[in-house]
Amino acid sequence: MGSLIQVLEKFGLNARQVRTAVSRLSQNDWLQSERIGRRSYYTLSAAGEQDYNKASRQIYSSGEPSWDKSWTILICKKEDFFAYEEFVRQLKWIGFGVLVNGAFAHPRTDTAALKNLIQEFKAARYVTHWQASLKDDLIPKKLVKSAWQLDKVSIGYNSFIQDFSSLSNSIPNPRNLTPEDSFICRILLIHEYRRILLKVADLPHEILPRAWPGHLAMTITGELYRQLSENSLEYIQEQFVHYEGGFSGPSGGFFQRFGGL
Repeated sequence: MGSLIQVLEKFGLNARQVRTAVSRLSQNDWLQSERIGRRSYYTLSAAGEQDYNKASRQIYSSGEPSWDKSWTILICKKEDFFAYEEFVRQLKWIGFGVLVNGAFAHPRTDTAALKNLIQEFKAARYVTHWQASLKDDLIPKKLVKSAWQLDKVSIGYNSFIQDFSSLSNSIPNPRNLTPEDSFICRILLIHEYRRILLKVADLPHEILPRAWPGHLAMTITGELYRQLSENSLEYIQEQFVHYEGGFSGPSGGFFQRFGGL
C-alpha cells in the first residue's frame, strides 16, 4: 500500500483517495490483501485476475480476431427487475450494444462472462438470449453506429490521436526520458487508450465504419508503449515491493504486447 500511495502521488492522488479506492476494489472482489507486520500487500483476486486478463487481451492486441458473422441477441425484461440499470451497465461493460430499450446485441460474446453476469444478478427469470446470424453479408451499419455510439467513440479516438501524436513528436527519443517520466507517460497512455477502446473492443472490423480511427490509435499506442517500456519497468522494479523482497519481473506475456516489445 505504501508503494502504491507513493507512486500515485505522481498523478495527483493523495493517500486517502488511494486507500478509499483500494478498499472499494477489495469490497468488490477485485483485490485481496495480506497483512504482514505493519504493511498491507495487495494482489488481484481470482475474479479480478479474470477480468484483468480479458481486458489485457483486448488492450494489448495488435490484430483483428476472426468473426463467424454470428450475433448474440439478448432481451431483458425491465418490470420488477430492480437491478436492471446496473445489469445493463455491466452488459455494456462486456461489450453489448443497445438495439432498443431492453434489447441488446453482441457480435462476439464471451459466453462465460455473460453466464456469470446473469448468475450474479439472478437475472435468469428476466433474460432471454439466443444466437443469430444475418441472412446475407449486409451489415446494418446505421444500427451498429447507434448501438455502440460510434460517433462518440470516433471523437474520443481522434482526440487521443492528436494528443499522443503531439507527445510522440515532442519527445525525440522516449528512451532518453527518466524511468519515472517513462512510467508516468506509459500509465497515462494506456489509461486514455483503454477508456476508449474497451467500449468497442469486441467489434470485428467488418462492422466498423471505413477509415476507423481506432486502427491509427492502436498503431500510435503500440509504438509509444514499446519506446517507454524498458525505462518504465526500471521504475516499477525500484518503487514496488513484494512481501518476499523486490518486485518480480514481468511475465513472458508482457513482451508479446502489441505484437512484441
